[in-house]
Amino acid sequence: MSHHPKKLWQYLLKPAMLVLLIGLAALLQVAFPSPSWGQKLGQKKGVELRAQQVPVSQAAPPKARISVVKSDPADPLKLFSATAQGLQVSDNGGRSWRALAVGGKNEEIFAFAVSQANSSVLFVGRRDGLWKSQNGGRSWSSLPYPTSIPLSVGVAKNEPQTLYLATARKGVYKSTDGGYQWVGASNGLPEARAGGRPEEIHTLAVDPLDFNVVYAGLSGHGVYRTLDGGASWHEYNRGLPFPMARPIKPPKFAYDSRDSNGLYLAFNEPIHSHLMRTRLYSLSENEEWGPVEAELPPNFPVLGLVVDGTRHLIQLWGSDAVWEVPLPGK
Repeated sequence: MSHHPKKLWQYLLKPAMLVLLIGLAALLQVAFPSPSWGQKLGQKKGVELRAQQVPVSQAAPPKARISVVKSDPADPLKLFSATAQGLQVSDNGGRSWRALAVGGKNEEIFAFAVSQANSSVLFVGRRDGLWKSQNGGRSWSSLPYPTSIPLSVGVAKNEPQTLYLATARKGVYKSTDGGYQWVGASNGLPEARAGGRPEEIHTLAVDPLDFNVVYAGLSGHGVYRTLDGGASWHEYNRGLPFPMARPIKPPKFAYDSRDSNGLYLAFNEPIHSHLMRTRLYSLSENEEWGPVEAELPPNFPVLGLVVDGTRHLIQLWGSDAVWEVPLPGK
């Protein structure tokens, strides 16, 4: 059966057919992403890195729902996971996990950080406040906090007494005495849709070389950065597909454990209501986010990001699987 050219175009321009064609284009984009190029990555233009799912016998997420996965800077095989059932620790790269009680309890944890200067110093944020251990989790003490649930903790490597705390309803706070006194540090951050308070921030990353430089990840808004220790924040999405109309889980940050200049970012980009694309970026020397091209699985919610410079791997942690990507240029 043949169509007259004019009638064929009228048929293709029908709303239902347009929706079908747009959906097909989105699927093709995910299956065959166009080559792009991020500077500094050391990745050949148009060449995708080989991503692979880690066998469950080698690494698997804890059974409970996770919100954060961090590695010990002194031992890349030692992992910490903040979960709905408390803090979980692995001494073998995720093959097995054990519970580590905080203040004698295994309650839901929203924020976790390990000091990059001293891996025996741990911080945990729960509904009952902020907790600190100075001996690797053997004992804990409760810290003062700004009466709002801690959602993320950032610790400065070159100034370990400087902390940044993202909260559920009161924005970001800063401490310069190890967490005993806090001051507000939210100027310039976007306001929540409800108004009257800053948007929730679930991820923070402090530059290991400069404690005044901090990155914050927000759903829909992408990345904000401060260069003056939280006195002012500015949008920092150059090279990223933000802002997004559809809300997503906040982006995850991770520094390369062997390269203090290596900051990576992972998030899920919604294509349509039933399809999310997994995206991985690195911050380049020219202050722009460049994509790390890898064959990452679609519809894989990224809940944790670990960059292991010792083994030259990037790990993306989900609810029931772990994917690995070789570090670009390694």
